[in-house]
Amino acid sequence: PQAVRIHGLTEQRLMMLRHNAQYAHHFSSDNDFNDFSADITHWVAHNIQFDVAFLPTKPHKEFCTMKSNTATVKILRNGSYKFPTLAETARFYGIDFDSESAHGAAYDTEILFAIFLAMHSAKDPSALRFLKDLR
Repeated sequence: PQAVRIHGLTEQRLMMLRHNAQYAHHFSSDNDFNDFSADITHWVAHNIQFDVAFLPTKPHKEFCTMKSNTATVKILRNGSYKFPTLAETARFYGIDFDSESAHGAAYDTEILFAIFLAMHSAKDPSALRFLKDLR
């Protein structure tokens, strides 16, 4: 219910985003994803603390484009900076964002990658530290 409220991910919206592709009904039983991600140790995500709960293993290193951009994007709410959404972060970096495509895994990954590259190009210290650790 919370995902529906926040993201509008109803069963109908999920089916539209999946384009009739067949997926496991529940993320936790998606063996294709578990196989794909088995050897990945470094994860980049927007609001990664939410995503970690669904990952098959705990990441060795994680990078959150949401938290790392809070003081950069600077959206005030009740006197302090709020966590920026993926759309707000993308727009801050001049990245076009299509709300109709949002919450599709491939589209969100594209946007996330563009944000991370923009952070790197801007020499964001947190992004540079994360990349240095990969070497």
